[in-house]
Amino acid sequence: MKILIVTAHPDDCEFSIGATLAKLSRLDNEIKIHVFSTSDTIEGNEGIVKESERSIHGIYNLDLNLHKYPTMHFIEHYQDIRDDIFRIKQEFHPDVVYCKSPKSIHPDHRVIGEACESIFLESTIYGMESIRDGHNQHINKWVEVSEEDLDVKISAIMCYKSQSRRGYRNSELIKSIARMRGNQVGRKFAEGFEVIRDVS
Repeated sequence: MKILIVTAHPDDCEFSIGATLAKLSRLDNEIKIHVFSTSDTIEGNEGIVKESERSIHGIYNLDLNLHKYPTMHFIEHYQDIRDDIFRIKQEFHPDVVYCKSPKSIHPDHRVIGEACESIFLESTIYGMESIRDGHNQHINKWVEVSEEDLDVKISAIMCYKSQSRRGYRNSELIKSIARMRGNQVGRKFAEGFEVIRDVS
């Protein structure tokens, strides 16, 4: 299966889909990850690109495709971002797309979600849950993950030492959310998603 992950910022993937990504990467899937901002111009984020490479390549053994749109200014570059995402579609033709929700309260995430929803008409699309910006999301898909998958997610997130000031970079919080999502569907651990489009 061809799986595409499209996010706005370097750590979005790990925080939102890190355990599911560990599960998917063990299976016979072709996975491509595109991140649309390096976020390294923000004070305190100077090392975030190397941290992202350590996480995606070092932990998951996957390639990372970085674009350089300015963080918090995606709306100003909306058409260019759409054009890039359309090119990715034409080159890769994914079966499943994981992206940020078009309902996100974060403007960069919303641009990515809206673009993916309107471009990938032939693909299944899942909106990734975020700790801080998922207020409007309707979680209606649960992916069971193992404790080992969750440990991979936490190891990947811990690569982001520049984000140690973030209150949500906390292994107990991350496990608690996975435990809560798991309990909703009678599993030990799970990650939650919003089904934007289901093509079968």
